[in-house]
Amino acid sequence: MKVFSLLFTLFILSSCSQFNGNSQAEKALKNFIDARFDTDMTKEQMLKFVDGEMADEINDMQADEFDFFTKLKGFKKTGFKVLTRNCEKKRCVIVYQLEYDEYDAEKKKFSTEVKKAAEVVRDTEGFWKIVKVDNVKTYLKNHEAIEINK
Repeated sequence: MKVFSLLFTLFILSSCSQFNGNSQAEKALKNFIDARFDTDMTKEQMLKFVDGEMADEINDMQADEFDFFTKLKGFKKTGFKVLTRNCEKKRCVIVYQLEYDEYDAEKKKFSTEVKKAAEVVRDTEGFWKIVKVDNVKTYLKNHEAIEINK
């Protein structure tokens, strides 16, 4: 009987943690990052993930600025990890680490590890949207010699 009640308690706790706002905010952030690396997003597609300050910045971009911002050809995401989160009912600040490699044809040029802080809020329809992303720290590893011309 004790085993059953322990298993039931663990099931309830795991179910609650899977459907709480924290995991939904993190999922929205991860979905946005995955979409950025997997597809060339249109402005309309990107605006589905963002709101507030970030949406204003994207809306204000000229076509050439937006193309430069969204083109990630030659980049491959190699890792994503949430480091910390500070969540309230309608707002989460998530500090995460993103790792990616940059390729020139098939040759790896750079590996990058960036730590960022994202503010994610729940909109009036109940969807989590990213309103702000700040860089915290960036590490860059070069895989070939850097030529310096004098």
